[in-house]
Amino acid sequence: MARMLVLRSVIAIACAVLASPTWGQQASIRLTGGAGDTGDSVVVTAMLDSNVNLGGWAWGVCSDSTLVQVQSSVDGSALLAFPPNFNVQELLPDGVAIAAVYFGAGLTFLPTSIDQEMYRVTYQIVGTGLSVPASLSFCGTLGTPPVSIECIVHQGGSFLPTTTDAVITINPAPTFRRGDVNSDGAFNLVDPIWLLTYLFVFGPLPHCADAADADDNGILQLTDVVFLLSALFTPSAPQPTGSMQCASDPTADSLDCLVSPCP
Repeated sequence: MARMLVLRSVIAIACAVLASPTWGQQASIRLTGGAGDTGDSVVVTAMLDSNVNLGGWAWGVCSDSTLVQVQSSVDGSALLAFPPNFNVQELLPDGVAIAAVYFGAGLTFLPTSIDQEMYRVTYQIVGTGLSVPASLSFCGTLGTPPVSIECIVHQGGSFLPTTTDAVITINPAPTFRRGDVNSDGAFNLVDPIWLLTYLFVFGPLPHCADAADADDNGILQLTDVVFLLSALFTPSAPQPTGSMQCASDPTADSLDCLVSPCP
């Protein structure tokens, strides 16, 4: 946070000193989107087009922490080739705040170019739903103090960039009937036998491993077979979660559901 405060001060001074815009100066920052399943990591790239040599920039990208969470942010190929003297990427619960400045001896700007890869930000999908879009929006509310979408500073003037937001689409979670091990749409003695064969006789993997995970602990094991047999033949025994209703898995785990009779 201290580094971000210093950098904000440097940018503010630069913007004040170089506050006379020159006609024709243009810069555009855009985000790439992506898609994935719950638990996946998606890399979003901030790309820059600019017709001027840039001496600094600052912006924030806001996101919904109930849908996606920032895991990391690293320099893209453009900044690896032309590293800023001061470069901060602050990861926050609701997004990422970024600011950078060139100064001192040597190369003191980012040369003009198009399709420059500035930053690569990795998000983890934590939300579930049916093709829910998680918006990634340029904003000026992140950080303490907040990092606004500020002047892009270069030698001879400063101006504001245009920005293009993006989304990460959360793929629909598969639905299944827990206990329907062989994916035939029914829950009967065939299901625990199928699972027992898979576990101990090298039988075929259930098409929907989530459905075979009777106790929903994320592991296919003998306790699932016992759970299913008890549910079938012991009147007071608990039934598989959902009571054979089509539903998505409420618990994040490594099991997949490749084939299911559910819509």
